[in-house]
Formats: sequence, structure tokens, C-alpha cells
Amino acid sequence: MVDWWQALALVFGGGLAGLPTAYFVHRWATTASRQGEERQAIRQLRRERLQPLLDFLDMAKQYAAREPIETALDKAYETASAEGKPPADDWQRIKRESFEAQPQLAQALIRLSQAAVVAGMAAASVPGLAGALGKIFDPLLDASHPDRLNKLSDNLATVEQLVEQYLAGAEPQARGTPGGGG
Repeated sequence: MVDWWQALALVFGGGLAGLPTAYFVHRWATTASRQGEERQAIRQLRRERLQPLLDFLDMAKQYAAREPIETALDKAYETASAEGKPPADDWQRIKRESFEAQPQLAQALIRLSQAAVVAGMAAASVPGLAGALGKIFDPLLDASHPDRLNKLSDNLATVEQLVEQYLAGAEPQARGTPGGGG
């Protein structure tokens, strides 16, 4: 049989043992929450810092996507029957109007070049990113580049992978470099 004072001692002792446990559980939860918030804030700051590069990637994709569409339209025009085919001048006007949302080719090239300079500055401090960014230009600007769209796609994927690694807080590793992913 347990006396009242023994029962009180057991309850009091159990409560005292629970206090450090509760303290450490609270501390670990608070620390994990704070670290999660800090990681999110760092990711947001990094995203803002690389926003010019992300804008350039979008412009490069739009610029690269225009040519295959124009080529497909021109092939469709060439293969159309003579009776349903508009005159060449009208066809060029129709094609130009279909790309009205896109700037003219020369303007697009100037904007793309300006965006590339800004993107290069934004990427300068991320290991491997500036070099990967530079590899986008050959297939992007040279229409005679062999396997142009596949190479451009691979280069864009490499840059996007490096950006995601950087935003996630990992040390970016460029593909094809020592210690890199391929």
C-alpha cells in the first residue's frame, strides 16, 4: 500500500520529469519552424536576385519557339493548292499579324541581347551558371546550328536545374564539370 505522501512524491516527480521533456520538444519545434521560415526567406531573396535570368530564359524560349512555327506556316503555304492560297504579300501580312504579340525579329534580338547581359550579371555569383548560360547563345542565334532545338533545350534544362539547385540552397553543380551531374 502506498501512503499519501508517497503518491504525492510520485506525481510530483513525474511532473518534474515531464517539464524538461516539454521544454526540449517546444525548443526543437520552434527551432525547426524558425529554420523553415529562414530557408523560405532565403529562397525568396535568391529568386528575386535571379529574376532577370528567369525573364531571359522565358524570352529565349519564346524566341526559339517562333522559328519552328514560322517554318511550319511557310511549309503549309507552299504545299497549299493554288486556288486556296492567298498572294505572297497577303500571306506575309497574315503571318505578321499572327505574330503581332511578338516583336519584330530585329527588336526581339535586341531585347534578347539586353536581357542576356542582365541575366549574365545576375548569374555571375552562382557557380557554373554563367558558363551554362553562355551555352544557350550558339543554338539560339545560329539557325544553321546542327540539332539546334535539341541542343537549346538541353542547355535551357541545365540552366534551369542550376537555378533550382541555387534556389533550394544546394551548391549548384554544372553538368559536364568535375563533380557535376553528367
